[in-house]
Amino acid sequence: MFFIAALFYGCSSQRYGIRYSLEGEHIGQSEQGMDVFGDRAYLLYNTGICRIFDLLSEKIDSEFPLASASKTNHANCASFGKEFYEGNNVPVLYVSECSSPYRCFVENIRNSKPQIVQTLFAFENERPKLVHDWIVDKRGGFLYTFTRLGVGNSDGTVLHSIYKYRLPKLSEGEKVILSEKDVLDRFDISFMSMGQGGLVKGRYMYLPVGLSHESDGKRPDAKRAIIIVDLKKQKIKRFVDISNDILDEPEDVAIYNGRLLLYCGQNGGLRMLDKKM
Repeated sequence: MFFIAALFYGCSSQRYGIRYSLEGEHIGQSEQGMDVFGDRAYLLYNTGICRIFDLLSEKIDSEFPLASASKTNHANCASFGKEFYEGNNVPVLYVSECSSPYRCFVENIRNSKPQIVQTLFAFENERPKLVHDWIVDKRGGFLYTFTRLGVGNSDGTVLHSIYKYRLPKLSEGEKVILSEKDVLDRFDISFMSMGQGGLVKGRYMYLPVGLSHESDGKRPDAKRAIIIVDLKKQKIKRFVDISNDILDEPEDVAIYNGRLLLYCGQNGGLRMLDKKM
């Protein structure tokens, strides 16, 4: 698979990557979720700060708090949806809260004035389910949740669950609760590295994982990698170790012009592969 090869050779060596110049933490908040629409990367920071980065001019275009901004909104993953709200030419953005009650905020962003147009919950046994990432499958029209379960295996790895739901329409209202009856599929995978954001493209889910090199040797979940999950076979297809070349924390990934764009914490900024799919 060509994209897998491009991913391996692109991220495994800085010689093959394009790095956009960005400062690290912003206003004391760490980098978190990211997605791309057009030629603009929407960069999210802890507490729900959003900065729009023009990938052509390589400059910050605008900056503002999301409508969901709060001390408890980790903004762990960003994922553009399929629908456009009331004539906006930018689709709604799905923002993962990543702290209790683990909501997904669906935001309409226009003229730097975002508004929450829908809030999603996943319930199990009539209570909010732990969800770290909400990831939209734009092509298939589905919504996936990704959760680190914290249950260890005998080999030292940790269980992570992936649930597949229908993607609720905006017309379903301001609050949508997805319950057990809405689950289309689910399975578990196992790995040790700390999960971060993610994206779905076709039959594959791409998960950047790991922590800053400062945690190397101190924490078993520090190894930095891109994990490629086959959603049809429901298993990990490939674990691409990027620890030697990416020293900062991988936070989220997106596709830009057929290339994988990796958003990193600390001083890592944005890194784009130089090989197309």
